[in-house]
Amino acid sequence: MGNIRLLASSLFALTSLVACGDDGGSNTPDALTIIDAAPVDQAPPIDQPPPITYDLACATNTTPPAVAQTIAVSGTVNEVSMSGLSPLAGAVVKACKGDCTDANLLATATPNPTDDTGNFTTGQIATNGTAIDGYLLITKSTHWPTRIYPFAPLTGNLSGAPTAMLTQQVIDLLQFAGLDPQVAGNGIVAVVVTDCAATPTGVGGATVSVTAGATAVGDDPFDAGALDPAFAGVYFVTNVPPGDVVVKASYQGTNFLDNTATVVANGLTGAQMRPGY
Repeated sequence: MGNIRLLASSLFALTSLVACGDDGGSNTPDALTIIDAAPVDQAPPIDQPPPITYDLACATNTTPPAVAQTIAVSGTVNEVSMSGLSPLAGAVVKACKGDCTDANLLATATPNPTDDTGNFTTGQIATNGTAIDGYLLITKSTHWPTRIYPFAPLTGNLSGAPTAMLTQQVIDLLQFAGLDPQVAGNGIVAVVVTDCAATPTGVGGATVSVTAGATAVGDDPFDAGALDPAFAGVYFVTNVPPGDVVVKASYQGTNFLDNTATVVANGLTGAQMRPGY
């Protein structure tokens, strides 16, 4: 199963761009310059990057892989702040399903809480031959709670699963990137659309939606790739009311696996989307 490394790195890149902001200088040119348009039959510049070809071959994989008897999840907790992306100490990481209480608390990661490295790993979780339809829950009192949902129920170990924890200061900055101001009591869904490659590539130009009871919820999806191609595949849906949602994605006629997730008040929900198993 692929990882969701793209989530943390893209959130960091986006907030770094927002933090830079406008330098306050004038954008008015000193003189009007007219640039002749290139001839229609002129070849593209030799340094123009080739179009991206996404690996969508797994879209035909409709049957989940065989389920391991036990699985474990490991990764790194990162903090997105004004100074960048850095490992976060003091976060509690749990592997959960449902309400994450009693039998739904599958495992608590160690070290607990995380140390200065931010690294964590869960104990072995018994599957009883059934894929684990769960998520990672990461909490720290100074940050928004984060839930990370893989693209499908887990059938084997998941490694390299970083998480992005946000402070309220970072949330407040998102509006300067073009998102609507976040209303207290709502959540944010970060949709990360990736292809089938072992090291997944973010799919730009995808169509995404977040619905509850077949009704679209939250603000219109914000395509972070519109800010910079480096953010391709990352879409934010702000002001999503708390509750269960279904995240959908498609790209040029290819439908990705639906991802069911839960949004909590003043929390970040990350959902990876992939064409197939």
